[in-house]
Amino acid sequence: MERNTRPSEMQTPGAFTPRLAERIINAGCRSAYAMKRLLRAFVYSMLLAFLSLFSVAALWISPAALAAALAAISAIMLLVWRSREDLYLYIIVGISGALAELAAVGSGVW
Repeated sequence: MERNTRPSEMQTPGAFTPRLAERIINAGCRSAYAMKRLLRAFVYSMLLAFLSLFSVAALWISPAALAAALAAISAIMLLVWRSREDLYLYIIVGISGALAELAAVGSGVW
């Protein structure tokens, strides 16, 4: 027997104990919370994607209105996802897309 341990508290390796049960329950709660956050992020992403596509389809005739709508959608996106990495990715993709469009239009694609 170990020191300072009552025989009723001794545990065999791999035994299911109340402490282990608590750890399993807490892990399940964390994963359920993570799943809810993931689902919420997915719903936001899909909503913003469909809103962007709908804006382009509906407002392609008016570039100023389309730019304003996409700027508003971008602002919403940046408010929802506030991490620095997301902001950097957004800026890099925006610059890369503009440069790719410039090169494509310059070469006569459109």
